[in-house]
Amino acid sequence: MAERRSPPPSPPPHLDPMFEVHEEPESPPLEQDQLQLKKRKIDVTKEEYSPSQQPREQPLEEMPPPPPPPPQEHPHQPLDGKQQEQHPLPKVTLEDCLKLLRRKDDEHRLKGLRLLPRVCPSNDHISLRRVCGVFSFRFLDRLFRSGMREDGDATAKDQRILYLRLYVMTLQLFSKIPEMAADEYMVSKIPSIIQIMERESSPRVLCLCYDTLYNILFESKHGVTKMLEAGGANILASQLPSLASGSHKCALSAMGLMELIFCNVSHNVLIMHEYLKEQLTMVDSIARQVAFLQNDHKLDLMYLMSSILSSPNLKALHHALSTQPNGELQTYIRAGVVHTLENNTGPFDKWTALLVVNSLVSMLGKIWFVGEVYAPETRSSIPSNSCLFLVLAQSKVEITSLLDDLRGLDLEARPSKTPAISSNLENLRIVFFLVDKIIEVVLDFKDDEVHGDDHAILILELNDTINLVLGHINDVKGTGRIKGDDLVYCVLLVGNYLGKCYRSVPFQYRDKAVKLLDFMLFVEPSYVSSNYMSVLALLPVVCEITSDTEGAAALVSSEGYKAVVNCLVEILHSVDCPGFGKNPSISYASTTLLNLLLEQKKSNVFLDGSDFVPLLEAFAEWAEEAGETHLILLTSSVCSLILETTSEEDLLHQEINSAAFHGLSQLILRSMDVAELGRNYPLLKEIVVHGYPRWCHRFPSIKKDVGDGFPW
Repeated sequence: MAERRSPPPSPPPHLDPMFEVHEEPESPPLEQDQLQLKKRKIDVTKEEYSPSQQPREQPLEEMPPPPPPPPQEHPHQPLDGKQQEQHPLPKVTLEDCLKLLRRKDDEHRLKGLRLLPRVCPSNDHISLRRVCGVFSFRFLDRLFRSGMREDGDATAKDQRILYLRLYVMTLQLFSKIPEMAADEYMVSKIPSIIQIMERESSPRVLCLCYDTLYNILFESKHGVTKMLEAGGANILASQLPSLASGSHKCALSAMGLMELIFCNVSHNVLIMHEYLKEQLTMVDSIARQVAFLQNDHKLDLMYLMSSILSSPNLKALHHALSTQPNGELQTYIRAGVVHTLENNTGPFDKWTALLVVNSLVSMLGKIWFVGEVYAPETRSSIPSNSCLFLVLAQSKVEITSLLDDLRGLDLEARPSKTPAISSNLENLRIVFFLVDKIIEVVLDFKDDEVHGDDHAILILELNDTINLVLGHINDVKGTGRIKGDDLVYCVLLVGNYLGKCYRSVPFQYRDKAVKLLDFMLFVEPSYVSSNYMSVLALLPVVCEITSDTEGAAALVSSEGYKAVVNCLVEILHSVDCPGFGKNPSISYASTTLLNLLLEQKKSNVFLDGSDFVPLLEAFAEWAEEAGETHLILLTSSVCSLILETTSEEDLLHQEINSAAFHGLSQLILRSMDVAELGRNYPLLKEIVVHGYPRWCHRFPSIKKDVGDGFPW
């Protein structure tokens, strides 16, 4: 075997003149207590993206001389396994390397640096610290300057490339030492590493650069600022397309570095706002690759995009994204989501796509669902509603899976005490949120001729999804459990859909919902003993159901009307309700009670007047703040029908606040003022105008304030 070629006997001809003229004194050992470093903990959400936590690919084993002329083997090519077995490398030790690094001449120092990877494994911090103790960092700086020179022929160019590789390889090894990575010297080398990134295209060198930057940014609190100042984010974003379609390790290192940059930025508000443009550039680069790539890195980038969009600490970035027009960025992401959901990808990948959609819909609203979807393989767009259909279909799959996982578990306990259950419940909340937004989009399609066919198909899919949810509610009802966040989420979705699309739902599904109403109205979350959320969500459905005799009777027999009364009282006392305002829930609840009170007069439905005492007090308290004609007449009508079934004496026995009668008087007077304007509400006007004379004599306190009747 031909012997391995030795380095040149004299200093390389193209080094900086400092090598030949000036010799600096040897650097003293760098002790850990002299560095006075502070380690910073960074939360990285996906370990496989973290180069500092992965087994490192070994850097260049030797610094070969300039390429020899053919036919000799090119020195840049590493020996294959067979050749290494036949011709093992000479045995060297750490002491041999240290002796070379202590020498004054450049030749031996270069040889010592080339031997470093062989004698100092990346996890051998003790050996690396010994190297730092004898190493001349000024020598390393001159090595970089020599490598960045532009003059010379092809041979000199190859030599300079080798200098740069040796430079970044050495920094990468030193950055494995936490206190060294956090040192100001290493932070000061960030601009030089970025210059090498901009100049070099070798995946191995770029990977070393990314690895070194990652280690420095992980340990130093000033590293991210230095990198952004030097334009590293823009260079990294520009290199992502070529990396994602090339070396797997290099691509993962680049993505890990990007994620760490966003993680560091999220902990510093000043940096977040100052370098917002650089963050947008990186997000745009990621989105483009999510659309164009057709390999496994597409899914890695989708996960990275999900991490960025879901971070609660990147609000400035999210706001900037939400104010951008619905252009290329959103089109690219929609394309990536469509490709992930319609192809044979794994469950985790499809779930990641849904997380991206959840973040974007939370930022941009339901409009994100409908828009151009760019198909990179055909250089054309595919139907704009593809994303909508695919997200709904996958959400249905996830709902089925999550409800199956939750069935039979103890969901009455606080979620914080059961992390696994809490995670499933959060996932269920996310998919229900997506379905809820799709319902809003479907309602927009209802009268749209362009999307008429899509509307019908989506309604069928939504009906099946709601039937699935009703099945889960029915199963839980059989167990006797009424508490649990899963039930609350299900009730919220059912109430929202049936309240908006009641007439579009098949009769068998509506009938199923009506039979479950007596259970759903009393569902409570695990963390509080209150069914307020459930009743509030079901008010539109209850209002619709009680419009006929059968539905009204069913609500009264199940005592569900008491839940409606309590909910309305809580709404009126809520800080979110300054007076009656325009809260639709007040209208739904009042209309429901009006339906029941009217039905009581026509059938055998019986309502206990004592159940309405808290409501009368709430109406009296807020009477002066009622503003809309419809709400004044509606609440006055409810009051009139309640008062017609009782008397002032009976209410006092039921311990009503005597001051409430004055407030009710004011409500009746307000209704007198607007009754003439209530031509659009003839039923309400009739109840108020003709009902008062029938009961006013039983309420002397009210009659004293109001008088004998309406003046007209």
